[in-house]
Amino acid sequence: MVITFREPQGIRKIFKRKKDVTLKILEPIDVKKEGNIKQRVEDLKQEIYMKMKKAI
Repeated sequence: MVITFREPQGIRKIFKRKKDVTLKILEPIDVKKEGNIKQRVEDLKQEIYMKMKKAI
C-alpha cells in the first residue's frame, strides 16, 4: 500500500483545512523461499521500495 497526501483543490479547498489522503493498493509480491535470509530480506526491501516509488 502507498499513502499520499495532497492539498484540497476546487470547492473543497474552501471548506476543508486538512490534506486529502489517497491510498493505493499495489499488487501482491511473491516471497522467495530459497537462499540466505539476509539477502532475501534485502532483495525484498529493494523490490518493495521500487514498486512503491513507481506507484507514486
